[in-house]
Amino acid sequence: MLNSARLSLGLVVCLLPLSGQVKSQRRPELWAAIGVAEPLVIEDPDHDLNITFALVNDGTKVADTNFASWEILINDRKVPESGFIFGNGPGPVGGWGSLPSGEFFLFGKGLRMGKYFSKPGIYQVTWKGAKFRAIPVVVRVLPRRN
Repeated sequence: MLNSARLSLGLVVCLLPLSGQVKSQRRPELWAAIGVAEPLVIEDPDHDLNITFALVNDGTKVADTNFASWEILINDRKVPESGFIFGNGPGPVGGWGSLPSGEFFLFGKGLRMGKYFSKPGIYQVTWKGAKFRAIPVVVRVLPRRN
């Protein structure tokens, strides 16, 4: 009985220093994703690559999405007209600036191949804002065959 008490006390003493080192893995308030229907496309300057964007508020309060900070990145380079792309076309009645708890935005945009994916190759596409960053998707552009 005494040995078992010493073993228990020893385990508690050994584990006490670790208890202060465990960091809370808090989920971010905003979760973002990006997707493409066509991960493989043939080079065509007039084709629009359709991209789907999703943003979810996993928090308990209305989240400020900081809409002005939203950027599209292709191969880690900011698309300069990101603000125009996100601001152009239909959107929610109240705008993109706030997102109630448990709600989401799900929308699509078309990017002209000739402007953003002009050469054959592999492109990583993502979007980010001040409070989120989506995992990139990969798009492969194959050369056009004659």
